[in-house]
Amino acid sequence: SDAGAEERHSFEFQTHPPLPGFVQSYEVTGSGSTEYRLFDHSTTPAITDSGMFAVDASGTTRFYLPSPGEQTLTAAHLKPPAGVRLLDDGTLMYVQNTRLLVVDELGKTVLDLDPTSVGVAAFHHDALRLPNQNYLILGHEFGDFPDPQNPGQTLHIVGDNIVEVTPGGQKVWEWSSFAHLDVTRMLGPDNLAPIENPQTGKTGLDWSHGNGIVYSEADGGILLRLRHQDWLIKIH
Repeated sequence: SDAGAEERHSFEFQTHPPLPGFVQSYEVTGSGSTEYRLFDHSTTPAITDSGMFAVDASGTTRFYLPSPGEQTLTAAHLKPPAGVRLLDDGTLMYVQNTRLLVVDELGKTVLDLDPTSVGVAAFHHDALRLPNQNYLILGHEFGDFPDPQNPGQTLHIVGDNIVEVTPGGQKVWEWSSFAHLDVTRMLGPDNLAPIENPQTGKTGLDWSHGNGIVYSEADGGILLRLRHQDWLIKIH
């Protein structure tokens, strides 16, 4: 009140039950930073419950957004949210179920980009926003190439491409592993697990398995990690 008196009132309330996949706390290690940590978490091997978490320095969950994996997909790496990034405007960007998604703090979808709209079979693993506000997204590409072990025969393989897309959904730049790398370089059968093209249903061998991209503001280059080629390459 104007006189500076204080009034106190008691009330009761009941919170909703935890959402599917919620984890109350995690064990964290480090230097004791007070910053929050943002990550995705999935339940394996079925990848059923999955979601995005932010935890404080003690490991207590302070933000959780469930994102159930799509069980109709055969490629396990496409089911959980991946490449989760907090953007400057407070929204969350990630790739899941072949698509690029941006949601606000309440989980409302701000952007849902279909890979086929920019000529890509599927988005996967990682994406980032460039200083010009365009999106840089890692995707799958499929193609038939000569089998280096069996002359005269071909292999249907899965490579990686990177696309730059404007906020309006227009593709302005693309890089293809098939166009720039040696597709006859095979590191063994363990690195050729099958991946289904979600657009055609045809299965290819996972030749490159890109799983991370980093943009260098210093020179405009892009670092790409290709697990199945045991490569870290830099792209102009």
